[in-house]
Amino acid sequence: MSGDPAREAAFELLRRGSSLGHRADLSEADAALATEISQGVLRHRAGLDLRLRRFVHLASLNRAMRDLLRMGTYQIDFLERVPDYAAVDGAVELARRHNLNTGLVNAVLRKIASSGAQAPPVDPLAESLPGWLAERWIRNHGRQRAEDYARAALERPSLHLAPNTALTRGPELGGELETQGVRTEWSGELLQVITGNPLRTQAFHDGLFYVIGPSSHAVAGLAARGPLDLVLDCCAAPGGKLIQLKLAGARRLVGSDSARERMLLVRENLERMRLRGLALIVADYCQTPPFRSPFTTVLLDAPCSGLGVISKLPEIKWKAREDGIKRHASRQATMLRHAFSLVSAGGLLIYSVCSLEPEEGAQVVAQLLRQNRAATIARIDYPPQVEPDRDGFFRFYPRPGMQDGFFAAALTKSSLA
Repeated sequence: MSGDPAREAAFELLRRGSSLGHRADLSEADAALATEISQGVLRHRAGLDLRLRRFVHLASLNRAMRDLLRMGTYQIDFLERVPDYAAVDGAVELARRHNLNTGLVNAVLRKIASSGAQAPPVDPLAESLPGWLAERWIRNHGRQRAEDYARAALERPSLHLAPNTALTRGPELGGELETQGVRTEWSGELLQVITGNPLRTQAFHDGLFYVIGPSSHAVAGLAARGPLDLVLDCCAAPGGKLIQLKLAGARRLVGSDSARERMLLVRENLERMRLRGLALIVADYCQTPPFRSPFTTVLLDAPCSGLGVISKLPEIKWKAREDGIKRHASRQATMLRHAFSLVSAGGLLIYSVCSLEPEEGAQVVAQLLRQNRAATIARIDYPPQVEPDRDGFFRFYPRPGMQDGFFAAALTKSSLA
């Protein structure tokens, strides 16, 4: 490892698109800086490129050079704790180690540093998103809402915690975390982390809380409005919604996912939370389900494009393609059909995706409603602060301060089945 492991790791992340995982050669501080730089570059790449084009012809450079210049510019513009000279020198040293043009890196970044602070985005769409996605969001949602999405995508994601109500209460958890160096404040029914790392606390190891975003929490809250006699969470990993359903009083609960490794993560989280009496199985709902038991409530949080959670996963906006959205929608329609076959007469199915693309949400549900006369939109007692749109579907819109976007639909099965 080089003498600058954080920047070396960030450069590797950008070049390979890999994860830090549990690299033993990185300290906690180096891992945090590597993640901050790499995620920041991905989040602000469009704006960084606009800034860099004032000083260099980016299109003439190879990918490694572009990533290196973006890394330096991000540190200069966004990381106050990193002096400009350290950002420039670090980038030049990286260029030297990777046989890149050190003179060009030095000259461009010195011009960036001397040109003054980056102005706030004038056009958040142009400075946040690839062109095709910006055009798509304007077409589907209108310019104002599309700009709100784009601004939310530029924010660092918030971390939210839900208390394990079998072991503690919310106010007690907040106080306990405070004594362990983590400051939180209430955001709806969840604790939002302000400072500190809750995943390194004794409270985490003791199972006093689990991590779940506000939109995921709301989706699980919809499922908890259904009959809880026999409940199935089809895509349960990493386990937040499954835990919420257990704490909500599900009497018999089955969690499943298509990957064994992901189900092992679910099991670890349940054990940490000291929750027992759940059945865990590996099942792929793109195939015929491996069981026939009629469930009173089914939750299908289907794999999707992830375009509603770009703040958490900024690389998605650079990897996504229009045809990929259509492929996701085809798989989602199959999964929804199979999941609905497991719902008992009078039972509830919640279908959700972390995307607001119409093909993955309303159009998937509309296809099931056309093909299955037993499927109808359910009228449920929805949770506080969650209301359906005029078409009966639930949408959680990204905006500054609330980064996640979700679609959800509540369906019931009539006796025609």
